[in-house]
Amino acid sequence: FYTPLITFAMIALILGAVGLAVLLPTGLVAAALGRRTAARIVQPVQALAAAATAMAEGDLSRRADVNRPDELGDLARQFNQMADRLQAALDALQDEKDKVTKLARARQEMVANISHDLRTPLTSLAAYLESLETHPDRLADYLPTLRSEAGRLAGLVDDLFALARLDAGELELRLG
Repeated sequence: FYTPLITFAMIALILGAVGLAVLLPTGLVAAALGRRTAARIVQPVQALAAAATAMAEGDLSRRADVNRPDELGDLARQFNQMADRLQAALDALQDEKDKVTKLARARQEMVANISHDLRTPLTSLAAYLESLETHPDRLADYLPTLRSEAGRLAGLVDDLFALARLDAGELELRLG
């Protein structure tokens, strides 16, 4: 004694059981595939983010280890190229800083040498002038030396002036 309502209920129950039997494994497979796909996307993004964080903290040797033939791989390669260029630029800046430091030391030594070179003829001139104060009759003997020392001083001052002009870019250095 089946009625259409019972028949309909049985069909609905059977369809529900079949649907559950089909949809549950399909849903589980879809979830597993989704998780795997998400991991394939998230893992390289996390690797790139870790490399970027390390670089931001000063580790310029860090590179993104992402070897993929897709857009994420392209992004990682571009990131690594940027890191290489940044490292090269910083190395070049360090080289320039080292050169400037050496030049500054050379300039300090040059100033010390020039000071010494200027002091020597000045001391000589002062000694001869002091001697002339007590022995004015020796002027003829001292005059050639006084002229020589004054000429030496003038030459040093001219050299200093040329160096200052060279330093200011007003004079071109020609070697050879």
